[in-house]
Amino acid sequence: MTVATTSNGMICTLDQGKVSLNFPYDGWLSRGNSLFKRFGRDHSRKVTKVRWGKEKMLQLPLGTDPTAAAEIIDRCFQTLWGHVGPYKLELRGFGWKTSTEQNAVREVS
Repeated sequence: MTVATTSNGMICTLDQGKVSLNFPYDGWLSRGNSLFKRFGRDHSRKVTKVRWGKEKMLQLPLGTDPTAAAEIIDRCFQTLWGHVGPYKLELRGFGWKTSTEQNAVREVS
């Protein structure tokens, strides 16, 4: 998801009913990585490094409550980029669809 009219974004995942916020890992000197990790620490959540194929990501678990997760996501966007919604949300399926379906993007406002 990105803040409207910007390219500033993060990836939100839902796995077995648990929501996570994911941020691309740009290296240990990246300002975004530092802010994302500090945001997790300030909200008593452990940020972990994960791999998605060749990509390194930072993952922040948000729990199972979608309302609480949305509030945390909003605060994270504000901390990292100083933006508060509205957001552009792109829903994409991974791993269980045909390549044609998987490449389709559906926007939700």
